[in-house]
Amino acid sequence: MLYFFILFIILESFETFWQWNRANTFFELIQNNLYIFNKNIFLYFLCHPTFFFSLYLSFYYKNFGFIMSSLVLMKFADICIKLFILSKINKDEDINHLVPHDMYINYYFRYLNIFMYPTFFLIAIY
Repeated sequence: MLYFFILFIILESFETFWQWNRANTFFELIQNNLYIFNKNIFLYFLCHPTFFFSLYLSFYYKNFGFIMSSLVLMKFADICIKLFILSKINKDEDINHLVPHDMYINYYFRYLNIFMYPTFFLIAIY
């Protein structure tokens, strides 16, 4: 279980670092996502390994309780919201009604998911 926890942290770090590479605001994060999305949709999904890993952990531990299901649902909702915004941008639609302000994201909030999601995994297993 410790190996899964460490692997979860590594995968979450990868996901965080590619999305926040040279990005300080939410729109810059969306630009980084759009760059990968426009290359290939399958590459975009492969760049979100923690979603697939959390699904794998749910089935491996046969844990479909509230916390583990919430973890998978949060990862799924994250991808869906980004895909929705990216599809709006690709259609040249205005996203200012969805995200009216370009929010500055500080370092604590940026890397919060590296600690939050693996911790949810540990809580769900115990």
